Amino acid sequence: MKKIIISLLFLLTLTSCSGKYSFELEESVDTIEVYSEYEVKGCTLLFKGDSYEMELVENNLDADTVGQYIITYEKEVRNELYTCQRMVFVTDQTAPSVTLNIGVDHVQINTTWTDSGVTVTDNYDQSPTIQVNSNILLDTVGVYEVEYVVTDESNNQAIITRTVSVFE
Repeated sequence: MKKIIISLLFLLTLTSCSGKYSFELEESVDTIEVYSEYEVKGCTLLFKGDSYEMELVENNLDADTVGQYIITYEKEVRNELYTCQRMVFVTDQTAPSVTLNIGVDHVQINTTWTDSGVTVTDNYDQSPTIQVNSNILLDTVGVYEVEYVVTDESNNQAIITRTVSVFE
């Protein structure tokens, strides 16, 4: 029993002698909009009451591509290498821009109507999806709506509505 207590005390002494450390990331915005500027901030190693600025060793951030990126910092202190990482998210939170194309939106009953559609641009996605919702009855006088729902690959949406009149 005495050996166990002495062994535990020895182990506790060794544990309390081992270095306590932590990291302090410099405050930063780590979620950015695609194509925007990102300023890389630093990381500090706090080790046994001392602080050490860590060196930037890897930064593969591509602000022109949506995704998540890891920035890595390192510092060697007393023959021990410490590593700190920051995760940066590049996102697309901008909805597509949608414009109604000019067309004839007043049609006589029992004739045909040609949808002139929409023009779509997006800051990131080259081919957003366009869903067209319509309830036009060309054999019934009335005012109808055509809804265009445009969604980019980041699930940003824009909705625009065209009004079509069917008359006698």
